[in-house]
Amino acid sequence: MDLSALTFLPTPRISLPGGFDVNLQILLRWVHFIAGITWLGLLYFFNLVNIPFMKEIEGPARSKVVTALLPRALWWFRWAAVVTVLAGIWYWMMIVHTDAHNGQANGGMAIGSFFAIWTAVFAVETGMLMSPA
Repeated sequence: MDLSALTFLPTPRISLPGGFDVNLQILLRWVHFIAGITWLGLLYFFNLVNIPFMKEIEGPARSKVVTALLPRALWWFRWAAVVTVLAGIWYWMMIVHTDAHNGQANGGMAIGSFFAIWTAVFAVETGMLMSPA
């Protein structure tokens, strides 16, 4: 087959982003996305599949499921949650640092004040919920 007749078609000009930070952000986005899907998928498994299933099975089979299946599923659930949160925070911190730098501000101050404010809000909210009525 002669492909010379296709020379009139424009050739695609694809250029991948360069630089470590850009590629790290792309990787963090995908890690956050995949870990989040895993986390939510396991959450739906526990709530929509496992709980109704555990009500239907007998004692010896339930014991086998609890000792063999659930620890493995919970391990994946916990680590998917940890990876989702840490990758998301790391990605967010990179964006905030860049935005603060572009605005001639301190990125560490912006990130630190965010966490300080939300830690204080969490402490106040917890104090209000835990206080005797």
